[in-house]
Amino acid sequence: MSNGRNFRLLSLAHSALTSYSDGRSSLRELVNTLDAVWSQLEMPEAWMNDFRSEWLTLETVLAVTSDDPPRRRDEEMERIVVESVSALSSLIRLEES
Repeated sequence: MSNGRNFRLLSLAHSALTSYSDGRSSLRELVNTLDAVWSQLEMPEAWMNDFRSEWLTLETVLAVTSDDPPRRRDEEMERIVVESVSALSSLIRLEES
C-alpha cells in the first residue's frame, strides 16, 4: 500500500474524529468509519493494536448504549469516549507528521 493511501485513510479518520467531536456525526458513524479505515491501513503492528484497542472502547460504549431498551451515556461513559477519541487523534497526528 502506498504512503499516499495511508495518508488519505488517516485523513478520513481524522475528519471522522473531528466531526464527532464537533457534534456533526454520531458515535455509530464514527465507529463505522474508524472500522473501515482500520481494515484498509497498513501500519506497524503496535500502532494498529493501539488504534483497534481505542476503537473497541468506542464500539463497546456504542453496544452498551444501544441495548434494548437504549441506555443513555452517563458521565463515566462520556469520559471514556472523550479519552478514546483523544487517544485516536493523537495516534493519527503522530503518523501524519
